Amino acid sequence: MSDNILYMDRDLLVKNLTAWAKIVHPRNHDEAILSFDGSVLIVDTRGATIKTPACGTWDGEFRVCAAFLAMIAKVAHPKGPIIFCIKDDRLRVNTSSTPCVSQPTSKALIHLPIDADTAVYLALKLRYSMEQIKASGFLKSLQAAESQCNRDICSAEQALSKYGVREEDLRALVDQALIESGLTAKV
Repeated sequence: MSDNILYMDRDLLVKNLTAWAKIVHPRNHDEAILSFDGSVLIVDTRGATIKTPACGTWDGEFRVCAAFLAMIAKVAHPKGPIIFCIKDDRLRVNTSSTPCVSQPTSKALIHLPIDADTAVYLALKLRYSMEQIKASGFLKSLQAAESQCNRDICSAEQALSKYGVREEDLRALVDQALIESGLTAKV
């Protein structure tokens, strides 16, 4: 495996990341997929893809915290290029770093709208494998959606238990509603 190091024009990368962050509003559980096509760094996230000219070597794809990339756009950088380097399972950008996960290049990433909500993330598991969800950078968002859904179901169960409504009834109702809403066909 070769070194994974990319050099990008500082001003252009900051401009691209700033514009992307204003559109996407990355949350802490959002992940971005980083890849390199030989001349361009590609950042794929929920609802948006940005491309920035780069030079260097980069094998495969890497999942990173999308909020980290938004932070990169806000911090001061020394003159010269911004360097993205993968080392010891971390993406290093100048003096900052974040954990990253290497994965084989996937041509079939799941694409979601920018305004994806809890229902959209829950619908993913009804249509895609967990590996596809993970490779597309949506596993943590799905887990957050499932946690929210579990809290909502528990609240509803408490209110409806006096009528004989059980937790499993509510879970089946949620899954059926996702299917009937057409969300499973859209994601």
